[in-house]
Parts: sequence; structure tokens; C-alpha cells
Amino acid sequence: YLPAAMPFGYVVKNGEAVPDEEKTSIVQWIFQEYLRGQNMSEIAEELNRKEIPLRREDMGKRWRRSAISYILSNERYIGNSRWQKTYMTDTMPARHVLNHGERDQYYAKNTHSAIIDQSVFDAVQVQKKLRGDIRSQQSKKESPLHLKIYCGNCGSVFKRKYRGEKLYWVCRQHDENAE
Repeated sequence: YLPAAMPFGYVVKNGEAVPDEEKTSIVQWIFQEYLRGQNMSEIAEELNRKEIPLRREDMGKRWRRSAISYILSNERYIGNSRWQKTYMTDTMPARHVLNHGERDQYYAKNTHSAIIDQSVFDAVQVQKKLRGDIRSQQSKKESPLHLKIYCGNCGSVFKRKYRGEKLYWVCRQHDENAE
């Protein structure tokens, strides 16, 4: 059974998910850079700077932090599969939503070739949790500047942004697209 969409770094050959030789090194680089201390936004910026496309059908789209986060947490890169991460609601109109335990999920090991070693994947999960804990503790502290700084160019509200352990403020609009 193949997923509806293959994650970055895989292609379908003869009905099986196999690593895409061109993209395997990019996926491995993403994991390595994260373990070296780069944050997800910095990794996305570097991929954009190198003009590495997300997928052929996404030509012109830019890497974002969320794409890096998805790659770093996706069990498919260690050769395993989790089914029913999302589901369609029973309501009309039906909506595609994340499965937070409302439906059964199924986890199968060794369903296809791995791109990342289990030990590397596990180390990244530990780092993500540690970095997330630091960020969530910092974000719980209410700032007196929250919703008080606006961009002089576009009028968007500024948001707090973390680069490693450093905090700074940035225009929401310009943070997504510096041009």
C-alpha cells in the first residue's frame, strides 16, 4: 500500500516507494544540519538560497519551516509507515483533518527502504522536544511588546522569532517573503 503523496526524497517505481537518488542527500543534509544546531527556518532559507525545489510539481514554491519540521518528524524516512494521520470528517461538507486519536492509526515497520538511520531520527526527535520545550517556556512569558509593534512598510504586526536561543522581532509579512 502506497500513500497518496510520497514524501520528499521518495519516488514510486514498480509500485514501490524507493529513495530518489537526487533527493536522498538533501534529506540527509536536513537531518545533519538540524543536529548541528541549525533551526528549521535556517535550513529552509539555505535550501531556498541554493534554489532546491520542493518537488517537480512545486516549482517556484519556497521551502518553509513547516516543510522542514514535517521531514524531521516523518517516520517514512526510517522506512516505516503510519496510516491514517489524517481523515475525512463525517460532516457535510467533508473536511480533511489531522487525526489526534479520533480514528485508529496503524504503524508498520520496514515497509520500504530507509533514507535516515533510526539513531539519527531518534536524536532529531530528542532535539525537537528539547528545543520545543525551551521555546514554549519562552513563549509563555507575555511580552509588553505583543501586538504593539507594526511594520512601517506594510502595517503587519511584528512577531517574536527565535534563532537558536536568541529572540528578536520581525514583520510577519516580510519574514515569509523578504522581497
